[in-house]
Amino acid sequence: MKAVDRHLIINLLLLLSFLLNLTDTNAQFYDNGQDRFRRLSHIKTDHFDVIFPTSETALGQLYANHLEEIYKTGGQTLAWQPRRIPVVLRTSVAYANGEVVWAPRRMNLFTTATPDNYFQRWDEHLTMHEFRHVVQTDKLNQGTSQFFYHLFGEQYFGLLLGVHVPYWFLEGDAVAYETGASAAGRGRIADFEHELAAQVSQKGIWHYHKAIFGSYADYVPSRYQLGYHLISYGRLNYGTEIWQNALNQVANHPITMRPFGKGIKMTTGLREPEFYYKALEPLQQKIVAEPDNSTLITNCNSTNYTIFYNPQYANNKIIAYRENLSDISAFVSIDNKGKQHIIKHIGTMAVEHFSTNEKMIVWNQIRSTRWNLFNHSQIKTYDIKNKNTKTIARRGRYHCSTLSHNGLLIASACYADTTHWSITIHNTKGRLMQQIALNDALPTRIAWSDNDQQIAIIVNYNNSKSILIFDLDTHKNDTIISNIFDDISNLLFANNTIYFTGNYDGQTAWYSYNLNTRDCNIIATSGFGTGSGSIYGDTLLFTYYTADGYMIAQKNIADSRKKASLPTTRETAFTQKLAQQEQQVKFSRSEEHTSEL
Repeated sequence: MKAVDRHLIINLLLLLSFLLNLTDTNAQFYDNGQDRFRRLSHIKTDHFDVIFPTSETALGQLYANHLEEIYKTGGQTLAWQPRRIPVVLRTSVAYANGEVVWAPRRMNLFTTATPDNYFQRWDEHLTMHEFRHVVQTDKLNQGTSQFFYHLFGEQYFGLLLGVHVPYWFLEGDAVAYETGASAAGRGRIADFEHELAAQVSQKGIWHYHKAIFGSYADYVPSRYQLGYHLISYGRLNYGTEIWQNALNQVANHPITMRPFGKGIKMTTGLREPEFYYKALEPLQQKIVAEPDNSTLITNCNSTNYTIFYNPQYANNKIIAYRENLSDISAFVSIDNKGKQHIIKHIGTMAVEHFSTNEKMIVWNQIRSTRWNLFNHSQIKTYDIKNKNTKTIARRGRYHCSTLSHNGLLIASACYADTTHWSITIHNTKGRLMQQIALNDALPTRIAWSDNDQQIAIIVNYNNSKSILIFDLDTHKNDTIISNIFDDISNLLFANNTIYFTGNYDGQTAWYSYNLNTRDCNIIATSGFGTGSGSIYGDTLLFTYYTADGYMIAQKNIADSRKKASLPTTRETAFTQKLAQQEQQVKFSRSEEHTSEL
């Protein structure tokens, strides 16, 4: 044995022993916070122990059924079937999330759906993505690593993942699985890959270490986006064995240098960084980010990545929500020379959406409580003139709050319980004026008509999206567009026309849909896709993506309409290959018995 190998083995064993001595074996190694006191029940299936509040029995059964269905094929392309694992449903959190943690091993599922989710039920997406993480981690429990597991316990896998398995693999593989095993998945969303495409096209390929560790000097796309591209490229060109071999190498050779990279080289003949560069080469084509026939309002700053959301005119200025690397998130005003002035810094938004007129700004903000896993998303208002903030709805889970044109009413998506959504109408003093039940149809965006008598709603229902119009006087609703298998969003309602964003030729574009003629048109596109916006007569104020963030532009849409069909699912060589390799999950909703803890 070489001296360097002996030294490596000794150092690793000393480090593991040190970690073991630091850890109280009677204590919980990883704790992400506490929920309020609630009586719990559990469902024991063939492969899972699902733990949930007793009042949420139907939800517990739903997730138990989903997990068992996914278990049949969820580990197929990694050639592994994981052991039984506990699953804890977190139902008191106002935001959507999920995590798989070891020491003790468990899956935490945050069941509140996000309005920003694409055209798939949140419970289905969440269980698919998180189960894949279970498969990834459990696959390491073989060969030499199984010996170390018995010696050091579950925290050994945390060390193994941190030292040898790149985060881009963990998240990229899970996104690839959710895309291949369903009709949706983030791989089919037009604006999921645009950050990576824009960076490579406009700034080149970052050094591999910069891409995986991040940077304060430049914006680096997330491990989800980079990982999805690398995983899909590998599976398209080398089959599923490439990632099976990589994990097998880590599990069987944990005390060697770079076993994950050796697994890649076994299949491709390329070192890990070489594989990275080769995978990103197809994205190097030069693309113009700026939209055609538009006036650019803000300019890119190559040293300060900036995102603007929901630009809207008020008091002869533009008001937008801004995030960047040099300042806390804030509402800003932008004058006709492009100069920005901070209106108000705010806390954590529930969803990156707000509404405004000349007097008031309305948004939803997360409010914490004494329990980390119990919080609210409130309706907040800010008086622009008097500079004071007011909470309209203090308790509850509200999203996408939108101010009426007359400034008297606020329409919000309200999460009543785990399976029921509604639209609430509050006045600006906080009084609930009306509530519209939507049951299990998830409202994702809301827009008022010009006369404030109707509201248009994008709903996520039955794994597709639809647009409804609800009349506040007659209480009748009309489905305008139904069963769109695409992530339509950013809803506007003006001039008897519905405006929204959706997939067009692989990028997110602005659409118009005339309610009288039923004509559908494309009104704005850009090289890497468009974002949120607002409409004023024939002027569309909108954001578009560049390698330096989302910038603001405006254009006259009267002469720029292009006849188009309604948006459809974005398919690529990646999504088609993934769908061939994975088996589609068919979710069940049958009932079983539960037992109380």
